[in-house]
Amino acid sequence: MSVFVDWDNQDHTVIRLTLQGRWQWAEVRQVLRELGTLLDTVTYPTSVIVHVNQSAWLPGDIKDNVQQITQTIHPYMGEVIIVTPLSIFVELVFQVAALIGGFNFPYRIAPTLEEARRLLSEVPAYAAHFGAAD
Repeated sequence: MSVFVDWDNQDHTVIRLTLQGRWQWAEVRQVLRELGTLLDTVTYPTSVIVHVNQSAWLPGDIKDNVQQITQTIHPYMGEVIIVTPLSIFVELVFQVAALIGGFNFPYRIAPTLEEARRLLSEVPAYAAHFGAAD
């Protein structure tokens, strides 16, 4: 399997979904079910890091698959940070969002995992867990 999901921190405020190698949409759908199971264990918005910088692969039928997997969002899913240093993936995210009428969740893009974590530390609900909120 080339798609993985687990907690990114011990406080259970961030989940990391990693795509690496040659993954398939069926794997993403399975891991999204696992992500939902993790979110079922919390009672607060939880951020998700989608870490794709270990993969230069993208299976076909992008628009239909992204539209399908983004239709149902867990009530405790917070902001999504997409991690990729590849400018072509960044452009693809914007293009797909435009094609499907936008994503129904807040998202940002970061070039590294460290930058994604830094961005999330600026979000008050997340930062409160670390004593950084006002």
